[in-house]
Amino acid sequence: MDADRITRHTRILLQIPVVVAQAVMRHGGHLPAIARKLVLSLKHRYEPREAFAKELLDPTLPDSEFSKHLSRSNMSRIQRQCNPAAWEALLADKSVFYRYCTVCGIPIPTVYATFSKYSPGVTQSGKLLAGRQQWVSYLLEECPPEIVLKPNHGFYGFGIMFLERTHGEFVDNYGKHFRAEAVYDRMMSDKKSDMFVIQERIRNHRDIARLSGSQALQTMRMTTVLQADGSVTLAWAHLKLAGGEHLVDNYRYGELNNLMAGVDTRTGVVRQMLLSHNSKITAHPKTGIPIVGFQIPYWSESRALVERSARKFSPLGTIGWDVAVTQNGPMIIEGNIWYDPPSAPDIADFLAAFRTLIPTPKKN
Repeated sequence: MDADRITRHTRILLQIPVVVAQAVMRHGGHLPAIARKLVLSLKHRYEPREAFAKELLDPTLPDSEFSKHLSRSNMSRIQRQCNPAAWEALLADKSVFYRYCTVCGIPIPTVYATFSKYSPGVTQSGKLLAGRQQWVSYLLEECPPEIVLKPNHGFYGFGIMFLERTHGEFVDNYGKHFRAEAVYDRMMSDKKSDMFVIQERIRNHRDIARLSGSQALQTMRMTTVLQADGSVTLAWAHLKLAGGEHLVDNYRYGELNNLMAGVDTRTGVVRQMLLSHNSKITAHPKTGIPIVGFQIPYWSESRALVERSARKFSPLGTIGWDVAVTQNGPMIIEGNIWYDPPSAPDIADFLAAFRTLIPTPKKN
């Protein structure tokens, strides 16, 4: 058994007792029925936490519901077939990704500087920054007053900092104050990332900000498939909405109370809420504004942007784009080749988009 398989099996074993306890609390103590659903989900290659998030452990759920979903493990199989491994760094490394987008003329948030622990960083103008004092001077005197710090290889919004400079110090999104030296020390001491991208903070289109009542940047996940003939299929789209006070829109298995809503790929209109514990919600819980039926601004422009971007990133066959709609139009925030599978009642339509790349993609 290889190391990756051992790691996965260990992770699953550690998840089981926690997830079973959560499922019993949520579904009223039907332990034998929940255990049966757990075994069934494992057969379909779901990790326990993933199955719980998709409500697949609900004892009242018909077994046929499994055919409407796709596990991350099976999604990864498709992604490995579509995306050459040698090209993964083009998206996984944010500093490389943003530079490539700039060369290709793809709109992205402005990158003000790139920070590295072990070599000089570089600013937008090409100036090298080495050592604590040079970075402190840059943060206080040269960079714009609002910035976003992103771990270079981060995912799910972990490690992102939103900072605003005022009166010679920085304030984060939780109201905590930092001196510029502390910002530098924070990046230097980070145990998970050796590099950071320092970037422009983007604001949503006013219609999206009004819908959620949040200052968080809320994006769309738009999944493209580059077909063998060079055409691009928009296989799936959903809107990620802030549901709490966090400034990231990631779902994270429901930990952040954020929302996900499926979007009609033709019209840009929200069709339904995703994940069944949100399925009865039709309006935003904070503002009361209807989500289902909401028209995404600049939809045709957003579609054109991801279709053009997909061609620029050939030979990568499928990418999940995070697209922010601003007052002036859409821009690309990130691209992902290991994107999560959609939670949708039309998974067969999603899989059909891979028809020219994979002979017979299987749901499970």
